[in-house]
Amino acid sequence: EECSKLTDLSTLAQVENLRHLDIEKFLLEVPVIQYLTGLNITDLYLRSTVSDLSNISKCSKLNHLTLNGNGSSLEELPEIPKIITSFGLEGFPNLKSASFLVNLDPTIRIRWWGPKKIAGLPANLRSHEAFKDIELLD
Repeated sequence: EECSKLTDLSTLAQVENLRHLDIEKFLLEVPVIQYLTGLNITDLYLRSTVSDLSNISKCSKLNHLTLNGNGSSLEELPEIPKIITSFGLEGFPNLKSASFLVNLDPTIRIRWWGPKKIAGLPANLRSHEAFKDIELLD
């Protein structure tokens, strides 16, 4: 949950057999991803407040990734890694481009609850069911 006093998540790097991490409701702006890159984490649920979101591409063994950007002012997201099973995005009302999805395979499950108008959607995803009601701006 919010964990309003937890500011140091470095001990995550020492957790053995961590496969699933859900900090989607974690509101504090702290680094998290740098502590996960050496782990075999497969399911990751993050909020846009993670201060090292730019390192997300280093999480290379993900089956599932959800990014929660409710209330976020971010206009762009860093390139995400290839994901095996599913990807979800919620919020991010100011997001301008979907080019960060370049590594996604069109055969995975995608849940898009982001902007209804977006530029930069990779060509291989344009016919994906998740984007059928999205206005492409390019």
